[in-house]
Amino acid sequence: MDVDVTVQRGMTGGAVPVGRIRLERHGIDAATRHFGAYHILEMGRHFRDYVLHWPTPWLQMFTPHLVLQSTGKQRAPVVTGNIGETIAGEVFRRRLGTSITKLRHIWPTTSFKSPDYLLDCRNGVPAAFSSVLVNAAAAPTSRYWPIESKAAKSSTLADRAYTSALMQLADFWHRQHGMVPSIVGYGAVVIFQYAPLAEVQIIVHVIEPTNQQTIHQLVGNTTSQQFVTQAANANSALRGLLHDT
Repeated sequence: MDVDVTVQRGMTGGAVPVGRIRLERHGIDAATRHFGAYHILEMGRHFRDYVLHWPTPWLQMFTPHLVLQSTGKQRAPVVTGNIGETIAGEVFRRRLGTSITKLRHIWPTTSFKSPDYLLDCRNGVPAAFSSVLVNAAAAPTSRYWPIESKAAKSSTLADRAYTSALMQLADFWHRQHGMVPSIVGYGAVVIFQYAPLAEVQIIVHVIEPTNQQTIHQLVGNTTSQQFVTQAANANSALRGLLHDT
């Protein structure tokens, strides 16, 4: 399967196509060894069944449970999440020119949800990012950018996944602003929309602050929960301080 990859500013801002990426079973198997956070045997087979051939006929051919009245098996969220995470890593490596050593997994040490990766931007951001950033010259001042990946089975769910990912970034900004102030307001969200097949695409949403200092002030005046809630509201003060369009 060949999938179009686009880099876009915020949710609906300027977009730049960066080519196509070939996704196939054996390639996913190999990429998961580098980019998958969880040890899932033969991820390529999951990719084949979940993306290329869903619904897989043999998964639907069994007697429904008397209580659940299930008519077929469902995709496991942890597997689709791991597929999205793997594909995000491949997009950075193969389409955005990022070496494996520059993309580092975040291993949560608390109950808070963390983004999937930190992107080392000490030598500058990917060129495709610069093409959509409003102030590309300021971007390299942030040493690491948090990267969150999501997989969604429709455009509607892809929009919801973007909001969910932005909430995770906001939580991370709030908890890290005192230790790594330059990270606040920067990040990226990689959405792999894997269905329907005619609409399969990958969008890398680049997040950039309009005024980082004001976001720091907002962090200081809100709890983590309040700050994250603002990330979910397109009309909030926080969203107004991000280049969302």
